[in-house]
Amino acid sequence: MKLGTIIRKGKRLTSFVKGSFLQAIATLEKRCEFSFIGGRTNIVLVPGAFCTSSVMNRLGKLLKKNGI
Repeated sequence: MKLGTIIRKGKRLTSFVKGSFLQAIATLEKRCEFSFIGGRTNIVLVPGAFCTSSVMNRLGKLLKKNGI
């Protein structure tokens, strides 16, 4: 294998490892509770494999701020 190929693969691996670590950390954030509001349509936010509670918390706060 040529040196250039090894260097390119190493650079990709670093970002992959960094991204994996950040994704794992994001799953540790405690989820926020949002209460239902009577008389309105409510949205249920369910975090999944690629949409962690940290993302859902921000989305929920944004929706609540805008009256949803």
